Amino acid sequence: MNMRNLFLVIVISFFYIVALAQKGNEIDVDWIKVCKPQDKETYFNCLDNLYKKHPADSTYLHVLFEKAIYYNDIGVADSVIKFSRFGIEEAKRRKGEKSQTLKAAFMNLLAAKYQMQGLYGEATSLMVEALKIFEENGNDKYASILNFNIGVYHVSLKDYASGEKYFAQSYERFKKLKDSTHMSASLIALSECYFKLDEDEKSRETAELSYEIAEKTNYLPAQISYFWITGSLYKKENNYKKALQQFNAGEILAITTDIYTNYYLVHFIVDKMKIYNSQKKYQLALDESKKLDNILSDPSITIILHDYHKVMSESYFGVRETSKAYEHLEQAYTLKEKTLDKENKEIVNRLTLEYETEKKERQIAEQELKIQKKNVQMRNWLIVGIIIIGGFLTYFFQMRRNQRNKLRIIEKEKENEVLSARVLGEEIERSRISKELHDGIASNLVAIKLQIENTTEVSRKILSLVQETHKEVRQIAHNLMPIDFENQNIVEVIKSFCDECNTDYRPVNFQTNIEKVRFSKDRSMVLYRVVQEFIQNAIKHSQAKQIDVLFMENEGLITLNVEDNGIGFDTKLKEASKGLSGVIERLRKIKGRITIDSSDRGTSIFISIKTD
Repeated sequence: MNMRNLFLVIVISFFYIVALAQKGNEIDVDWIKVCKPQDKETYFNCLDNLYKKHPADSTYLHVLFEKAIYYNDIGVADSVIKFSRFGIEEAKRRKGEKSQTLKAAFMNLLAAKYQMQGLYGEATSLMVEALKIFEENGNDKYASILNFNIGVYHVSLKDYASGEKYFAQSYERFKKLKDSTHMSASLIALSECYFKLDEDEKSRETAELSYEIAEKTNYLPAQISYFWITGSLYKKENNYKKALQQFNAGEILAITTDIYTNYYLVHFIVDKMKIYNSQKKYQLALDESKKLDNILSDPSITIILHDYHKVMSESYFGVRETSKAYEHLEQAYTLKEKTLDKENKEIVNRLTLEYETEKKERQIAEQELKIQKKNVQMRNWLIVGIIIIGGFLTYFFQMRRNQRNKLRIIEKEKENEVLSARVLGEEIERSRISKELHDGIASNLVAIKLQIENTTEVSRKILSLVQETHKEVRQIAHNLMPIDFENQNIVEVIKSFCDECNTDYRPVNFQTNIEKVRFSKDRSMVLYRVVQEFIQNAIKHSQAKQIDVLFMENEGLITLNVEDNGIGFDTKLKEASKGLSGVIERLRKIKGRITIDSSDRGTSIFISIKTD
């Protein structure tokens, strides 16, 4: 018997396992286990009642799937195909991951039936589509099972090299998932590929490992297949006694299972017939074939009957019943052409190649997407890093700027303190000198004046000189007296000083565009003393006929212009330079600027300073 047909046992059992596994995961819900698959009417009524209690889309699809599985378990292929097709259409009209998963499960079941009928193109197309759904939904286990079944299709067409590749991959995937049941199934399928590729030692070792795992998980399909493969290895070595022992053991085990018993029986009985024919025990082979008389009409085994008819033909030739021999031989070749024609091979190869190509393209796209996401993440981290560094640098420079501002404020406060101390010191000293002039020299001059007035002999010229000196001392004392800038404004004080200095023969004119200026007490004092000094110098030394003082304000900037029409002075002279340095230094303390222009036509002094 052709060993490729054994894979149909494995793949059908896989479909059943997928169904059971799905019923415990995405597809099933716990309440559906309430219904027990005993007789059809009772079981279907139970399922329908559950749907009435839970009238949801997912429940409806669950019930359809359970009915399809029921027909699948009892071997009614037509009903399985009918329910699977209907279930696929119903699932298509519904949205959601569960509906898609159920659609893939129906496709899975329908593909098995199509393969058993030799419709490899339709079966592979359904299998590839179901595999895509499982992979998209992240169902690695079911995707691995369907990947395994695609390998089965290749082996069914005697492409054992491709089958070996798929089974080795599925074994590694199931190993990662720690799925012992499917590990044993992958190994037993891999064992057959080694057998067909004449790697008998690998075949035996792999089969032994599969049986060891299957015993622990009580996975009967792999155990039954183990007896078939090891029996075939013994038959290949012409050790017919051990081969028959293995086939008989497998046949007994197959009868104990309710899943595809007929499938297993065909394999073991046909291989025993081959051994009897090789020993020319043709009648014994025909007697063995009678065990299959009641199951040959089962449509689920149609595709594996090629070897049966071939060995039956050989047995009838052996007993000289040529008519029956030719009849079975014709049926064998008809089935062979149906299942192994070139078109089927091309369809399976094309569909699996399309799937592999699409899968690789999807993997490349996913990898590119990952790279793009990684680049976006790196860019985002870079932006965040730049923002953090920028924020740190901004904070650092802001802190440095604040520190510099604080230092400037501290320096300004110190300067103001020094200025205040200096002004206060000067004013105290001026007050002391003024008092001494008033109480000392002025008093003495008054006494001298009285004496002179009482003495007629003294010249009137001396009296005039004493009176002038007394007046000047009083003026000096008055000028040295401190000014109360808390109650007086700088504009008023300078105007008052100009009025005091004004005479008929030398007018001191004052003009302004404002009434008050915002100046601190210290700044007002310094500015007043500077203007006072320039006016007094003009009066004493310039021989001026007129002095003009212009006090103006424009957008927070104060300008003071003191002009006379005197003889001027040389600003480079030592005495003049020394006096000007002191004035400039005092103005610098209050953030003021000064420009002096002097010639024989007069002197112009220009002072600018900002308000507080």
